[in-house]
Amino acid sequence: MEYCGGGTLRKYIDDSHLLGNPRNIWKLFSEILSGLDYVHRQGMIHRDIKPMNILLDIEGHIKIGDFGLATKDLLLKQTAAVPCASESQEQGVLYYL
Repeated sequence: MEYCGGGTLRKYIDDSHLLGNPRNIWKLFSEILSGLDYVHRQGMIHRDIKPMNILLDIEGHIKIGDFGLATKDLLLKQTAAVPCASESQEQGVLYYL
């Protein structure tokens, strides 16, 4: 993965770069959605999207990181009939679930 000198989206939000700038918010979310669209077209599901896993390069462009919980879309289709996971199967960070 390439170096992302802009830090995480979490740090970017905490540093208040998003406050009062709707164009900047729109640009960031547009890039996030474009990145997720690409991931999904590759047959993958990220399963852990949160501000800490969204990185910015030095020009402010979005990079999606941490694919540790990612899975192939095919796997999800095979298990889609299961209504919910047991507590022992839940993964991710509770705050973002």
